[in-house]
Amino acid sequence: MTLHGRPMIPQAASAGSHAVGVARSARPAEGAGTGGGRLPPVSVFAILATALLVPVGLVALLGFGLGSGGPLTTPAIRLWPCLVTAMVAGLLSAWIWALRPSERAAMLFCASGAATYAFCLGAALFLLPGPFGETTLTVAAFLNVFGASGFGIIMIALFALYPRRLPGAAGVILVSIIFFGGWTVLGFFGPFDTSVQTHRVTLAEMALILVLAGAQVLATRADPVAHAIAVWLGTCVAIGAGAFIGLVALPSALLLPPLVDEEFGFLFFIIIYVALAVALLRYRVFGLGRWAFQLLFVVGAGLAVLVVDAAIVLLLSLDPARATGI
Repeated sequence: MTLHGRPMIPQAASAGSHAVGVARSARPAEGAGTGGGRLPPVSVFAILATALLVPVGLVALLGFGLGSGGPLTTPAIRLWPCLVTAMVAGLLSAWIWALRPSERAAMLFCASGAATYAFCLGAALFLLPGPFGETTLTVAAFLNVFGASGFGIIMIALFALYPRRLPGAAGVILVSIIFFGGWTVLGFFGPFDTSVQTHRVTLAEMALILVLAGAQVLATRADPVAHAIAVWLGTCVAIGAGAFIGLVALPSALLLPPLVDEEFGFLFFIIIYVALAVALLRYRVFGLGRWAFQLLFVVGAGLAVLVVDAAIVLLLSLDPARATGI
C-alpha cells in the first residue's frame, strides 16, 4: 500500500443466553459509558467522526488547489478512492469504538480501521497539487507504510483472539509484532526500495491472516454462532484485503507492475467495514445488534446537516448564520 516505487520513504452458549467471544452481553445498558464521568456513546462518536472527517475534508480541498496560490484545479481521480476508503473505515471503526470501548476484539477491529485511515491519507497526500516540503512527504510516507503494515499486524492479532482465542495466540501476536514491525522499520529506514519491501511485508502478513482465519473456522466448528462469525469475517477480510494483495502487493513484491492502481485497490478494503455492519445484524458481532444502528443514524444525521450547512456557506457565499437559517 505504498506509492509509485519511491520511499514512502465464547464459547457461545446455547441459543441466546450469552454473546460470542469476548462480548459480554448482547446489548449493553443504554446508559453504558455515561457513568464515572464518561461521555455517552453518541457524544463519543460525534467527536471521533468530526476528528476523522476534518482531515479528509482538508485533503479534498487541497486536491482542488485551495491554498496552493495557483488557480483551482480538478483533483486527481485517484485521490477519491483514498478519501472514500479512509472515511468509511474511520467512521465505522469510530462507531464500534463508541459502543464497545472496553472490548478487546472490538478495539482491535477499530485499530485496523485507524490503520486503513492512515495509509489511505498518506497515499492521498502524494496526489495533491502541492508543492510540499520533504518533511511533509516523509510524514505522508510514514503514514502510508506503517499504516499498511500495522493493518496486517492488527488483523493477525484479531484472528488469533476472535471469535475464540487460539492456542499460542499470545506468542503469535508477539512474534508478528517483532518480525513484521522490524521488517517494516528496516524497509523504511534501510537501503531498500521501500515500496517493494512494504508490499512484501503485507503479502507475508496476509498469508498468516489467512492461516489464522482458517484456524478459527476449524476451532469454532462445535459452536454454530462463533463458527458463522469466523466464516463471515474471514471471508470478508480474505476478499477485501486479499484482493488488494493479489492485484497490487503480489505483483509489486515480484517486481512486476500492479494489475490496478493501488489507490483504486484501496476500495476493496471497504468490503471489510461494510461487511461488519451486515454482521452486526446477522450475528451480533462484538455483542452488538440492530440497536447499534440508532447511534449511527443519529450522529450521521447531525453530521449531514453540518455538511449541507458548510456547502451552502461555500457555494452561495452566505455567512454561517444565514446558511443555518436556510
